[in-house]
Amino acid sequence: MYEPMRILAINPGSTSTKIGVYDGERKILEETLRHDAEELEQYTDLFDQYPFRKQVILDTLDRAGINLTRLCAVVGRCGLLQLNSGGTYLVNDAMLKDLTYGKDGEHASNLGGVLAFEIADKLNIPSFIVAPDMVDELELIPLSDVPQIEERRIIHVQQKAAARRFAAQKGKHYHELNLVVIHMSVEITVGAHRRGQVIDLNKGRKVEGEEAQLVCSTMAYQVAKEIGAYATALNGNVDGIVLTEELAYEEDFVREITDRVSWIAEVCVLSGENELQVLVEEVLRVMRSEEPAKRYPDGILVEGVEKIHGRKL
Repeated sequence: MYEPMRILAINPGSTSTKIGVYDGERKILEETLRHDAEELEQYTDLFDQYPFRKQVILDTLDRAGINLTRLCAVVGRCGLLQLNSGGTYLVNDAMLKDLTYGKDGEHASNLGGVLAFEIADKLNIPSFIVAPDMVDELELIPLSDVPQIEERRIIHVQQKAAARRFAAQKGKHYHELNLVVIHMSVEITVGAHRRGQVIDLNKGRKVEGEEAQLVCSTMAYQVAKEIGAYATALNGNVDGIVLTEELAYEEDFVREITDRVSWIAEVCVLSGENELQVLVEEVLRVMRSEEPAKRYPDGILVEGVEKIHGRKL
């Protein structure tokens, strides 16, 4: 009997680094590694931090008794990269250069791909970034855009994960369906998914203060209107409406939304998943040859990645 594929996931933030180790879909370790401000202040440049963060990760894994030689792949949060489409990308030299020099912007998340590569490289296993934070899958560009002003819309990794889980429940593939997905957490984001791509996405509406506590009817009404609007992006051809994350557990809130939009398509409520788990699930699809990885920066599909180390492509 084969051992499950063991994946290390890394999600760096400004003052912390979240890591998770999974055997297949089963979590065996998850830690949030907090970094003192004083520790980070000694580094003048963002990328000067990566050896420090890498060592903290390795020390944590060692204390937890994680055998690095059991790892099959390492995946990091994408960071700021200009990509033509979402997906699972192999980390290569071109990506490392763009992340290191902040070609498309500087953010702590840029360390994700670098840390993933640095750990994977020593083990001769592939490293990936997944479902880019900034992707240009959007079909229609707002009229306000001009070449000097590039509007970037943040796509929640959890949106695509929820869409895939809905498709699996229906015995379908994500790329076969048209869906409206509503990510309802601190920020409510509505996306129109056409056959595996997010073709339209709102900028997100923050839920704060009393509104967050009350989960009021007015907010449910606004969400329902957004769902209707995004159904038009799919020409009314909607296979399902997916509600996910914390507010999906508010029964009255969900009922008010469902009453207004169920005529469009079936409404499905799915529990949320943390980002580390989603990163791992995306990589597992590639490692199991269920879908190909992509090459940076052109997005060309790469087959047989489970046998090839990322740097050599």
